[in-house]
Amino acid sequence: MKKNKLNRTTGLLHGAKVDSIHPLVGAWKQEPNPVGTTTVIYTVFVKNGKFGVVGSDGEEGTALKISRTRWDGESLQFTSVYPPSKHKSEHVLRLASKGKINHDVSCTYADGSSFSGREVWTKKRSKKKPS
Repeated sequence: MKKNKLNRTTGLLHGAKVDSIHPLVGAWKQEPNPVGTTTVIYTVFVKNGKFGVVGSDGEEGTALKISRTRWDGESLQFTSVYPPSKHKSEHVLRLASKGKINHDVSCTYADGSSFSGREVWTKKRSKKKPS
């Protein structure tokens, strides 16, 4: 039996594969809130047993650059950059309940101010094709 090894530097389990039916897989949007709601949509997928993330602005369709995607067995972490403004954010996604995740996000704006908070995101329902 092959043992999975924990990399002490990254905290990732090497040899452990993620299943494509994992509950994090899908398109996610922020739930409306009184402080402000982003139009960005993050889509989580699995390729070759590893998580991947793509992001785009839901209004303009601008693709975000995603890097440093890592899974520690409980949370999915990644970095995003919005190319027009070079706005960079750090993200941590954790399952909250069926169809919902807690999204911890932190960033520093161009003016030097920073933001850190927890948001609730909901899985977008896929459009089913009529049979």
